[in-house]
Amino acid sequence: MTTALRRAAPALMGCLLLSVLAGCGADTPDGILTKDQVADSAEVKKSQGIANQVNCKGIGEAEDQIVLAEDRGEQRPAAVFDITGDQKNHEWVDNSVWLVSDPQRAVELVSEGIDACVADYPEHYQRVDSIDGYPEAVGYAAVEDEPPTFTRRILVPLEDRVVVVGARRSGSDAFTVTPEKLLKDAVAAAKQVES
Repeated sequence: MTTALRRAAPALMGCLLLSVLAGCGADTPDGILTKDQVADSAEVKKSQGIANQVNCKGIGEAEDQIVLAEDRGEQRPAAVFDITGDQKNHEWVDNSVWLVSDPQRAVELVSEGIDACVADYPEHYQRVDSIDGYPEAVGYAAVEDEPPTFTRRILVPLEDRVVVVGARRSGSDAFTVTPEKLLKDAVAAAKQVES
């Protein structure tokens, strides 16, 4: 064993032990995406709700009901990944997991909210149809405010939880990372959260 490796071994062993106990170097709560899955340049900020909600009341209130249905205090697996960019083209990714008694119904309420927003403001909201591999998922895209802000979000009901993955970008809809690209990893991570 080299001298450098001998010196590093205690720290590596400590990190290994901590990763088993508490996630050594973890940049996000257990159960959601990690920084390296989103973007190396991202700044991670913990969240207490579904981040970057849209302005339309139908969608916003349905998403709020998902958050209010759960009570895990400060241990909620939710974060925003602030992807660096200039002010005109700033981008964020959000990911959260919510334990709820009826995930299917929770997602149905968001779906109803999407329909209402599309009916009332068709130039600003649209449903994202056919999300590959997740037939029960619902998704939407929104264009709001001036200058425009673009949001894309997918919600997936699992057995006892709802997985939320979204992206928001100011200036254009040229997302660096889309929710569809992150969905498989987000669902896999969500399955690790204890009920």
